[in-house]
Amino acid sequence: MISRRNGSLPPDENKDYDFGINIPEAIYTLNYQAVNLAKIVEEFEELCGTNGSHIATLITVSNLLSTMGIKEINVAKNVENLKTYLGTLGTWINDSKTSSMTVDKIVIQSGDAKKPKAKANVFQSIGFEIKSFVMSFFIDYDNMGVTRKESKSKDALNVWLAEGRDQSKIWRSIIDSGFTEETEIPVSLKLVTASTLLPSVLAKSGPDVYLGLGSSTVINYAIRGAIDSIRDNEDYAQAIYGADGLPNTADDVYSPTAVNMLTLLNQTYGLPLTMNFPMLFYRLDVLVDLGVSAPTTWDEVLSLLPILQSNNLEIGITYTLALDFFLYQNGGSMWKYEDNPEYAGAQIGLDTNEGLFAFLYCTRLYTDYGLTVKFDAANRFRTGEMPLIVSDYVSVYNQLTVFATEIKGLWEFTRIPATIREDGTENYNSIATVNATVMLHGCKDPAAAWKFMKWQTSAEVEATYGNRMVALIGPSAKYAAANLGAIKLLSWTTKERDAIEEQIRHLSGIVNYPGSYIIARYTNFAFLDVVNKSADPIDAILNYVPTINAELTRKREEFSMKTLGVGETPPEGD
Repeated sequence: MISRRNGSLPPDENKDYDFGINIPEAIYTLNYQAVNLAKIVEEFEELCGTNGSHIATLITVSNLLSTMGIKEINVAKNVENLKTYLGTLGTWINDSKTSSMTVDKIVIQSGDAKKPKAKANVFQSIGFEIKSFVMSFFIDYDNMGVTRKESKSKDALNVWLAEGRDQSKIWRSIIDSGFTEETEIPVSLKLVTASTLLPSVLAKSGPDVYLGLGSSTVINYAIRGAIDSIRDNEDYAQAIYGADGLPNTADDVYSPTAVNMLTLLNQTYGLPLTMNFPMLFYRLDVLVDLGVSAPTTWDEVLSLLPILQSNNLEIGITYTLALDFFLYQNGGSMWKYEDNPEYAGAQIGLDTNEGLFAFLYCTRLYTDYGLTVKFDAANRFRTGEMPLIVSDYVSVYNQLTVFATEIKGLWEFTRIPATIREDGTENYNSIATVNATVMLHGCKDPAAAWKFMKWQTSAEVEATYGNRMVALIGPSAKYAAANLGAIKLLSWTTKERDAIEEQIRHLSGIVNYPGSYIIARYTNFAFLDVVNKSADPIDAILNYVPTINAELTRKREEFSMKTLGVGETPPEGD
């Protein structure tokens, strides 16, 4: 249920809203663009001699515009479809600009010679389809992108990844020409679906190394003994830990935040592979028209809101993100006792002064200042309805690059606004999410596995992979490397790289301790109680804290971890 105060309800599909009277130019534009697209389709058909899949998107959008333009009653019921297809059209434009021409064959012959047929006859077509179907059962996914004959030795390192075919081909090529060439350690790389890992682990037939496991899943597997700790191998523990036993914070290694999110009970499980985090995206053209600049603090955001709202514009931010970084920007934490490894994660930190203030501030954005609870960020940013949005930097960047080609050069991103604390200092902390490369318990050659993991997450290798992704797929395939040295080598502009590195200097991470899955559910309940039922924010969140703590206790007892009862604190000396 969404509050009407936040303007998030979709238009009533059974009303025509008198579009022809109120905004007749919009109806004219719908019909005009439908005709334009139809003409473009005809030109493509004449040029290509066929109306294949390459123009199907244009036909679909043309028909939709025509349907909306002919009858006003069809406008409201197709608004959401139009938004979706506009994104599809943006993708089509980008693909059309960057796609390459495929040539089946080149024939050189005299002018009077009989030209070969350009099209296959029906029997040739049937034969080709049958061959393709049969060969689909014999594709070796282990050898996609292979650059050298792979060893069939049983000693080959078994590595799995759950990404796309393009990604697996690039990794295959880099591994062959880099790791295997340098170390002579054979690697068997398998492309699998993400759901394959759990049953394979239970059946004790999993890989030696898995690429790209989410930090929450890493902790869930680690606590069940399915993933080995970095500290279990002294030689490769130095990749993470310095001589003092604390996480290595060298600028050319990994972000301490990324390492902490993979750490449980002083044990770190895996090496950070990718790291994403929210940043502030803003439309340069819209802000210039309004005579304002991108806000740097949340006080400036609140001052800017009346100007935006008076022009029917909004700021887009989801409350889950807002709650997390307001909590950390105000000096709080999702967990109590994080300085005590034995009791970290035993109780939620939302009932502290910092936690209550963060929840109160977050809910006020939607109840008092009218921010929209549910919205399509990419669409509204593209149209200019939301000239400011806070979201994950790589995913939004890649989406806008494909989805909103018409505003290329009209938007930028920077660090998120800061909270000004009582002492006058500014805190720009954002919240990171991390994927890791891990070694599964039972690996037959731990030394080789750790060597591969360190090599694969190194700055040079991550940068090579990220740059090849951009070269193969295009600028919409930017890579969120977790290695800080790799970010310097990726194909960001200087201004983009400076903004990313500045935000990395202000990062926090939320470790997913046992039972942490329950937090999102009950904080959502509390938020909706406030927004939809006008409940008091403090009472709303405090009502759910005991329930969250009870579930945390239950899960910790399941894994024989130390727990705390209601009102208890860690014993002195622990």
